[in-house]
Amino acid sequence: MKYYKLDRDTKAYLKRMAVDGIKTPPDIYSVNDFVVGLKDLNLWGNVIFWPLRANQNAGSGNIVYSLGGLTGGSRLDGELISNPIWHTHGIILNNPNQYISLSGASINADAFTSLSVLSTIASDNSTNLFGLFQYLPINPTRGPYYGIYGPTGNGIMRIGSLTGGAGYRDKGNQNVTNVGIGFYYAAAGLSDLSDPVNSTGFVQLNSTRNTTSSGSGTLPYTFNSNLYWLFGFQGSVRNEIASFQIWFSGKLLTQSEILQLQNLYKSTLGKGLNLP
Repeated sequence: MKYYKLDRDTKAYLKRMAVDGIKTPPDIYSVNDFVVGLKDLNLWGNVIFWPLRANQNAGSGNIVYSLGGLTGGSRLDGELISNPIWHTHGIILNNPNQYISLSGASINADAFTSLSVLSTIASDNSTNLFGLFQYLPINPTRGPYYGIYGPTGNGIMRIGSLTGGAGYRDKGNQNVTNVGIGFYYAAAGLSDLSDPVNSTGFVQLNSTRNTTSSGSGTLPYTFNSNLYWLFGFQGSVRNEIASFQIWFSGKLLTQSEILQLQNLYKSTLGKGLNLP
């Protein structure tokens, strides 16, 4: 089937799937509207993102297809580990060993921003939304990562496994009550991934942002591997649906830009999720 009105980057996404024997996702026009919207907001540039709803991606198997200009048009696809479940609302993660691996990923050590959309479906759920540089399946607390602890919205952007002092730096540590059980937005960013001490950062849940800094760790890191991942786990309960994640390398998005991005997602890829 030919889709003459699709953006060329959406078409490239479909062609990569077709090579692997994957049929066109039923909701491809929402994917296309999001791609076009990013370009209209001048946010395409150094971006990579993963639509995780079954009708916007492969919908089966272990490959999670990516889009974006961050890698110069090449793919940064993820691999589902320990068989999470594809669902029309996103990928269901209900096992501590489940996550999305990004083998071979690499980003510049510069400014970085992430936005995730997920649903917490257990009252004491905990999750880490992304990890850069290293992943430990039991306790993924090495390098920069963003953790959300429970539907009350305890969020933290932490740079772990540093040397000296407390061994970490937090760039944003936010306690927001009543994010609730259901779909919500979680964003985080750092002004410089290579400078844990002097960089600024934030965490943001829905429309509320925090930029508090704490911790006394310093470089170098106490590890030397480089592994990247999405939706890892830390805690005693795992019960969530991951719908989306986007990364911006080389750009620390403002609060206004995050809100624009959230509104774009809600009107395109996020239709039907009852987002705030």
